[in-house]
This record gives sequence, C-alpha cells and structure tokens, in this order.
Amino acid sequence: MRVDNQMKQAYAWKIGNGSIPTSSTNWVQGKCPEVKDHINLRQSALAQVSDFLSPNPLQWNRLAIFRFFQPSVANQIIQMELLVNPSSDEIYWKLHKTGNYCVKSGYSFFLALNSDACDQGSQTDKFFKFLWAMSIMPKWKVFLWKILHNGLPLSSALIMRHIQVTDMCPLCGQEPETYQHLFRLCPLVQRVWASSSLGIRSTTNLSRPFHHWVKEFLILFIEQDGHSGSRLLTFVGILWEIWISKNNAIFRNDQVTNPSILHHIQQSASTRTTHTTFQKSDSYQIPTKPPDTPPGFLLAHIGQRKDNISQPILLVDGSWSPIDNNAGSAWVLSASLARGRAFFSKITSAFQTEALPLLHGLIWANNIGFSDLLVYTNSSLLILGLQ
Repeated sequence: MRVDNQMKQAYAWKIGNGSIPTSSTNWVQGKCPEVKDHINLRQSALAQVSDFLSPNPLQWNRLAIFRFFQPSVANQIIQMELLVNPSSDEIYWKLHKTGNYCVKSGYSFFLALNSDACDQGSQTDKFFKFLWAMSIMPKWKVFLWKILHNGLPLSSALIMRHIQVTDMCPLCGQEPETYQHLFRLCPLVQRVWASSSLGIRSTTNLSRPFHHWVKEFLILFIEQDGHSGSRLLTFVGILWEIWISKNNAIFRNDQVTNPSILHHIQQSASTRTTHTTFQKSDSYQIPTKPPDTPPGFLLAHIGQRKDNISQPILLVDGSWSPIDNNAGSAWVLSASLARGRAFFSKITSAFQTEALPLLHGLIWANNIGFSDLLVYTNSSLLILGLQ
C-alpha cells in the first residue's frame, strides 16, 4: 500500500475529453480532489472532469473550478496540461520525457523518497561485505548471517510458528530460550564468555539488541585485528559452540557444562587453524597432472604456490552405499613422515565420504607443520570445492 501511494505521486493525468469522474479518481497529483463544503454528495458523485472544460479552444473553466473545488486544489487543476488533440484522458509518468515508466527513473524516484532507508541499507551492505570477507569457515559465515537475520530455529521462533516445543533454555532450564538468553544471559554461557581468552562480560549493556551486540564485537575485532585475527575466530567459535552444545543437549541428551563447552572450543581450534592456514592467497590451484598421477584421480594444489619444490601428497578416497548409508574412507599422507587413517561410519552422501578424509588429513598435516600439499581425489565435486 505504501509503495502504491508513492507511485501515484509520480503519475499525472493529461485531460482530453474529461470522461473520468471527479470524485472517484485520483486525477489531481495522485489524489482525489477535495470539493467545497457546500457541494453535496450527489453533486460530487455525478460530476465529471468535462464539466470543468470550455471547448473551442479547449481550456479549463476557471470560474466553475473555483466554485466547485477548494482553492488549493483549484490552483493545481488549472495548472494541469490538456491534450492538444482532445481524445480520451491519458495517465503518464512525470519523470520521463516520453511519459512512460522506466526502471531507471523509478529507481531514482524511490531512492530520493527513501534516502534515510537507503543510507541504512548501504551501511548494512558494507557490514555484510566484511562478513563474507572474514577468514572463517563458510558454515560460520552462514551461521552469523542467520543470527543477524533472526534465522536460527530457537524455541521462541518455533512457538511463534505454532510448533509445539518447550520454551525453556535447554542449558539451564531457568528462562525461555531467546537469542539474548541463550547467547548472553544463560548462567552457563556467562561463565563461558568470562573464562574464555576474550574475558567478555556478556551481561553488560543489555539495552543493546543481541544482533547489535554481535555486530559491534565483530566490527571491533575486524578493525583492530583484521579479518583473520585470533579474537574474531574465538568470538565466532564461542557462539558456534554454544549453539552446538544447545543442540546436543536436546538431541543427544548431553550434560553440558562450562568445561565441556570450553573443551569443544579447544577441539575445534585445530579445524579453525587448518582453514585459515590453507586459505591464503593462491590457496587453491589445479596444476598440470604429473605423469605418475594414479589412474582415475584428479589433482589439486592447496597452500601457497612453491614452484619446482617437491610437495607432500595427500591421497583421499572412499566408498559409500546409498542403500544403508555405510561408508568407508581413508587418507594417506606421503611425505618424510608417512601417515594415514581409515574410517567406517554412517554418511548421507558420496561427497561427504570423500570430504571427511580430506578434512582429517588436512588437520593432521597442519598439526605437524605442512602448509602446502598436493591432494589426489577421484571426486570432481571435491576438486571444484577446493577451487
């Protein structure tokens, strides 16, 4: 409705034969004209624009107009353009010389009308450019995006959608589960923030909405430490582990404690470090396959390019049964210190079967100091994902 009313401001009528009714058409600057108090409803309903035109030559009947309409409206009417060759009345777009609407003029019109909203939008766009440029795992970026758009399936949101769930926080069972409570006010979470390396007192400045609180810390850490600073990784990691611990408490009946959350944060540190180590410039390269490449395997280069230097080789492979979701996969690192590992698990796709050993192999390689690898895999999807 608001957009419709705004659009009417940019349209105008060109009067030809005056066949439109005066009281039921928005023909004066996008509005229905206001008549004088002594004009009764019947007169107003029966009047047509042609009643206020004088023929030969076609012009406005100023006397009739000022008798019938309020003075301010009458002045607007007599300034309206009449068609040179009288025909049916026409509506036109005032912001283009052809009288036809075009996207460019429409965009400029709404930009001028909503300049404040556009300013806020440009600031939001700038922040999300920061978000997508962060040197964090893609799933964390999506997680942050969901937080900032109230997109997480918290109990409060599920209840609003008429889904029957308990509204109490699964970590403490004391208060309803909201963004503010789960990530800031829950007693267990307060201890996690305070005992972390950040030392954040999550209960300060509670007047700030939760998503503003998150954005302020993200911007602070990016401005002071850059997109891959340790404080940024720790802050997002704590948010993520709180969310994972909450889900584990619901779906796995885990007993969540402050030490257990901190332990999970420490465990995931190697994954975070692996991601940032192998995410440098020119991280993912697809070099020409050497002649000794195993048959059926594709090759990707991970890390900083080091031409003419022998690279450690990480070979990953797996097999998956779509019938029962059983999967077997393994990784082998061929270097000065050869190492490998095999897995058997339930997995939901062939791609995950190939990705799982790659992840574990990269973590192990990173832990022993390798930052440059040649990866062999027979999964073209995995190769595309590494680009």
